[in-house]
Amino acid sequence: MKFVSRLSVKKHKVKIRELRRAYRKLHPEMYKLRKKIPSDLYKFRLDSFIRHLHKKMRFRIKHHHSYIGKEICLLPDFVFCMNNNKRLKLLFELWKESGHNKFLRPTIDRIDNNVGYRLDNIQVLTFYKNACKQTRNFVSIPLKEKY
Repeated sequence: MKFVSRLSVKKHKVKIRELRRAYRKLHPEMYKLRKKIPSDLYKFRLDSFIRHLHKKMRFRIKHHHSYIGKEICLLPDFVFCMNNNKRLKLLFELWKESGHNKFLRPTIDRIDNNVGYRLDNIQVLTFYKNACKQTRNFVSIPLKEKY
């Protein structure tokens, strides 16, 4: 068995790093292609956005103290229902056109807060309307139109 010192391992890592930098300089187009896949794909495709919404709902059910123990609809049912929801499609397109304005982002709101995320207990609202509903304070926001 060959003994490998920490110094030789460190030199090896430095050499690999230098080779990667040189490759990036020689082939910048390949490096850009690798980085093109966004981690926030949900901002651009409706189906990814719907799955992202369900993921956030599951997280709240598991970790937020006021949601623990509440029921949640299954992912296939939620995806089917939201794909057929005209309001969500409209709000999603408006949100994309606005350059992903935080206030126009579609959110899922529970109608009755004592019940979980059942299909008959959820509605699609903009982030602004949902926040106003929670605070009961409707303040005008600097937008051309209110949605």
